[in-house]
Amino acid sequence: MTDIVKLNVSTYSGEGNSRLHLIRWLSEVDITVEDRQLPTELGRPLFLLSKLARKAKNWALGNLVADASCFPTMASMKADMRLAFQPLQYESLERSVFLSLKQGCMSMLEYIQRHLVSCITTHPFDMVTQVHVFKCFYLTRKAPMTLEIPSRLHYA
Repeated sequence: MTDIVKLNVSTYSGEGNSRLHLIRWLSEVDITVEDRQLPTELGRPLFLLSKLARKAKNWALGNLVADASCFPTMASMKADMRLAFQPLQYESLERSVFLSLKQGCMSMLEYIQRHLVSCITTHPFDMVTQVHVFKCFYLTRKAPMTLEIPSRLHYA
């Protein structure tokens, strides 16, 4: 006799701290959909809809009331959810970090490390890029102390 394990996915509300974990939650949904082997493309968005709660469910049902065919595939529903619930990419924070670096308040190494960590956590990059960064930066260690130095060299 074979034991069948059914994976369960927690609900997503789109509120509070759970807003930050949309990508992780969508990955859990993908794993569960593959595990349950949902056969039709129509059943997948319905499964995703069944796992929404509060604000996220109100958003999805509001879209369905306005247009019954607004989520034809699971991919389109996930893309719409990302637009609606994924937090902004902290552009203002990145801009302020860049400006403090430009004013000489932060070392180039610190800025690069912070930027790489934020990129790795949100969008992991491939091995080729990792090798390139390692070879160009960590092996040579020819990094200017501030952004002002390469700016002067570039515009001179």
